[in-house]
Amino acid sequence: GRMDLAKLARILWHTNGCTRIVTMGGSVHHFRAAPSAGAMYPTEVYVAVRDVDDLSDGIYDYQVLDHSLALVRDAEVWDPLVAACFAHPAVARADVVLLLTAEWQRSAWRYRERGYRRALLDTGHVLGNLVEAAPCEGFSAFPLTSFRDELVERLLETDPCVEGPLVVVPLVAEDVAPSIPPLPLHASPSTEWHRAA
Repeated sequence: GRMDLAKLARILWHTNGCTRIVTMGGSVHHFRAAPSAGAMYPTEVYVAVRDVDDLSDGIYDYQVLDHSLALVRDAEVWDPLVAACFAHPAVARADVVLLLTAEWQRSAWRYRERGYRRALLDTGHVLGNLVEAAPCEGFSAFPLTSFRDELVERLLETDPCVEGPLVVVPLVAEDVAPSIPPLPLHASPSTEWHRAA
């Protein structure tokens, strides 16, 4: 099946949306679909789209509080995104790719050097929601951690000292997903070195 704006909206809301707003003791509390250590919410969700009805091609930043998409880049993004992900077939076949990043300072101001771990844990919760939500709309999520950080940062226009990409997740229609072969994990140079030693 094809992705449309309604399906994408439901996937995003279940992945990291604002599920409830409550006023308690004079302050407003926003509840999210995914938990976060200390309610710091370091994870940002970007959405690269092409050929989705009622949505211009480009990269968007998901705005949690008002459940909207803010355009980040409207230039051609697919070829650079495929290249950044080493031509992974899931990226090449997808019309929607979610890119999860962490804004380091959101967690670091409270947790200092341990903020990095909290950001990874929090992003893992968001990713878990995405992997569960996508099939409800007829899509398979392919979480990829093998990508060229600097190319993804350039696409998102982010400063790596402030915000870093953690996982790239193409959404592929479930009727297409079985045709995508599993790719072997690449051995790191240090692993190769240990084998040779």
